[in-house]
Amino acid sequence: MDSGNKTVNNLLSKDTKLQKDAAQKIISNIDIEAFRTLEEKSEFIFNSIKKRIVSDLILSTTNENLYNLFEFTEIFSDDFKDFILTPLVNFHSEDIKNKFLSYLNEKSDHKKTYSILYFTKIKNDSVIPYAKKFVNSEFEPLRTASIKLLSLYGIKDEYIKNIDIIKSSNDDYEKMKSVEFLVSYGDNNAFDVIYDYFIKSGYNSYIAVNLLFLKNFDTLIKENSEDKIYSIFFSILTSFPDEISYSDFNFYMEGKLTDYLISLESDTSVLILSVLINKLKMLMYEDAYSIDISKDEASRISFLYNKISAYIECFDIDSIIEASINSDNKILILLSVELIREKRNPEKFKPSVKTLLQKGGDDEVIISAVSLLKQKNMLCKEDIDCATLKIKNETLKEQLKLI
Repeated sequence: MDSGNKTVNNLLSKDTKLQKDAAQKIISNIDIEAFRTLEEKSEFIFNSIKKRIVSDLILSTTNENLYNLFEFTEIFSDDFKDFILTPLVNFHSEDIKNKFLSYLNEKSDHKKTYSILYFTKIKNDSVIPYAKKFVNSEFEPLRTASIKLLSLYGIKDEYIKNIDIIKSSNDDYEKMKSVEFLVSYGDNNAFDVIYDYFIKSGYNSYIAVNLLFLKNFDTLIKENSEDKIYSIFFSILTSFPDEISYSDFNFYMEGKLTDYLISLESDTSVLILSVLINKLKMLMYEDAYSIDISKDEASRISFLYNKISAYIECFDIDSIIEASINSDNKILILLSVELIREKRNPEKFKPSVKTLLQKGGDDEVIISAVSLLKQKNMLCKEDIDCATLKIKNETLKEQLKLI
């Protein structure tokens, strides 16, 4: 890759001598432009190479050029921040501490972020008021670092405040901000409060993903939290692969989840794995999705597809769909609707889908049923009139009138 900067090109080269010489020059000559280029090209650099670059830069830092590192703090880089912070933490002194304390009153959010991160390693209680102020910063790295500092220092007032917001606020935007705070804070005790909001929100996939940063699927499996696993995975699956990429999805799936779902042999697990099969097909055979899949990823997708397919073949899926769509379980109903959507001949399920409109009860279920009927050219005016009467949300009612 040609970065457009000779020093960075040398840093990225396969020649070990060029790599180390480039790292030495960047630190000794305070080459800010090289660092800027490195940060701008970061997304195109493999993680293993990034780690090697950080290591080379750290090894190039000596007592003589240690204070040069402060010059690089005008650019915050999440990928390369450690080459600045690690030596300054390892050689911490009164001068270094005072320098970082002075950053807290500067205008630069980048310098403030480095300062807060430094004090997550070198404890100093005088930083706490600044961290409390910065948790509302619009600069995400500063906001996250400040929340992490409060967590490490055991400061609970902001944590309690955000728990209360999720429990009592009527403002979803405010609640989402509190979800982000609590996930960054990292206290697993917040999981159940966020999960309750997740259910009330209608299985919002953004909340589902955040929940997994507090407790991943393997942890939930150990806790025998079957219903929570179904709900969170269902939410993520509905957003995959259009809103959630395969690489992210694969990260959330790491561990024992697939084997666990197979072992349950429940209607829910069978249907959820059937939906997953359809999603994997999209990655395998539709150009819009397969174009971004590497050979290694394609191999893993194929293996997973074959593994789940062999399991699914043991069940009468249509009978499970028919029973599930007539149940009172929202997830089973929505999974059934999703699978009918993929059927070439969905007419056999038409009476059950129309019954969903007549039963009413849940706006999301009604909208999903109307959408399916419209897609399959089975929707009539009586269906829309029925759905309009049953739906509680006024905005959704207006949308139905446009169909």
